[in-house]
Amino acid sequence: MLITDILAKTFQICWVTNDLDRAIEHFKVKFDVQRFLVMDDVPFTEVTFRGQIVDKGKVRGAWVNAGDINLELVEPQGGFCLDLYGPKVSGPEFKLAFHHFGARFDDDLEAYEAALKALKDKGYEIAVEGSK
Repeated sequence: MLITDILAKTFQICWVTNDLDRAIEHFKVKFDVQRFLVMDDVPFTEVTFRGQIVDKGKVRGAWVNAGDINLELVEPQGGFCLDLYGPKVSGPEFKLAFHHFGARFDDDLEAYEAALKALKDKGYEIAVEGSK
């Protein structure tokens, strides 16, 4: 599978930050996004993180739909999420960094597995996978 085939299935773009409220304000000004769904203490359970099943992770997140694309902002708050997201946004100054895009494969498990293989073959790390 070509990487462009994976990108064509993009439905989400995610940024990670160390200050969710400030990131939301940034998006309001820069992208004219006015209303985010904000959730505190969003837990991650039964996921594989760098090859190991983990049960504890927590973020504060915000989401908004912009046409066919979902914009996601994530502030790590606990567990493996600090290891996954934290290095991009550590430090006292405000940081906002691209983190990932989400591609939708619906019920096509074969295409999903081909996409994972294509990404791994190109040297991309799949750090987190949801439970199966």
